[in-house]
Amino acid sequence: NTNKFLVCYADGANSYRGDAKVATISGTSVSFGSDTNFNSVNTPYINCVFDPDNNKFGVFYKDTGDGYAHGKIATISGTSVSFTSEQDFNSATVGSVSAVYDTTNNKFVVAYNPSSGGKVRAATSNGSTFSFETEAGFNGSNESILVQRAGVFDTASGKTAFLFRDGSASYAVKVINVDTSTSTPSFDSIVNLDLGTSGEAGGGYDSDGNRAVFSGLVSSTGRAQVYAIDP
Repeated sequence: NTNKFLVCYADGANSYRGDAKVATISGTSVSFGSDTNFNSVNTPYINCVFDPDNNKFGVFYKDTGDGYAHGKIATISGTSVSFTSEQDFNSATVGSVSAVYDTTNNKFVVAYNPSSGGKVRAATSNGSTFSFETEAGFNGSNESILVQRAGVFDTASGKTAFLFRDGSASYAVKVINVDTSTSTPSFDSIVNLDLGTSGEAGGGYDSDGNRAVFSGLVSSTGRAQVYAIDP
């Protein structure tokens, strides 16, 4: 609604703290607003997700101060961005975080891995705060490292697909489908992908073909795979 982009990143010049800038494209040029700090300590696994229902962003990340998965709501005004207070998505140390927006059920879907298994929790937003739903787990007690920014929401099935590295299978990249139409997430069976074991993976969604496209690195070669989620 503002015709801007929000760029969130770990600032290496400031101990990898979480920072953000508003970007404006004009023709073939891009300009940036002032740097805004949203988390003062080392901030890995930053996911910046647009909420089209409130014209806000959900910014989700791991805070190395307490190790938890956190979220803040960001609002763009002109070339500046402001953030709400931090809210916890979990109450245990996590290793990774991935997030998407479910446009069918109008909620954020956040996945993370504590010491065992993978966890998913959805949250609705009124534009100022998150209202959390019930947490659910997948992949038993096996280490399940979420691949950052590799989750996709499939409008055809109404489900979210998250890529993760399975510690019980030599960290092979796999996918889990999540249904968040109710307050407690439910899961389909885990699907094995032929994308190796690298954390250098990504995902996108083709809304014309109703397919996800996942990519990965296999023996130093880039590989892509088309993936359809069953309704």
